[in-house]
Amino acid sequence: MVINAPSLANINFMELDEKINELINGDVNFFHVDIMDGHYVKNLCFPVSFVRDLKNKYPHQTVDVHLMVDDPAEYIEQLHQSGTDYISFHCDSTPFVRRVIKMIRDK
Repeated sequence: MVINAPSLANINFMELDEKINELINGDVNFFHVDIMDGHYVKNLCFPVSFVRDLKNKYPHQTVDVHLMVDDPAEYIEQLHQSGTDYISFHCDSTPFVRRVIKMIRDK
């Protein structure tokens, strides 16, 4: 099975709602959301609240969050409460990789 998970960071933010609806109408049901802290990587992208808003508006969409942050453990509970379906992070972003993986699996 192939999963098409377009990154919402590639959408013009001024057209975000329109483009998300176009993706859904094209049978995309899996979205990739980048969360950056401005430290691990210099860019900022979506805040955790965006995931909550996305899941509230499109509850049947699967949301895959990619953490590009200094401390991924800090985000797990918030993302869980926001309805995130999948979380990935960079192993070099924390000395506690197994602990973070366990936190994700426990949620």
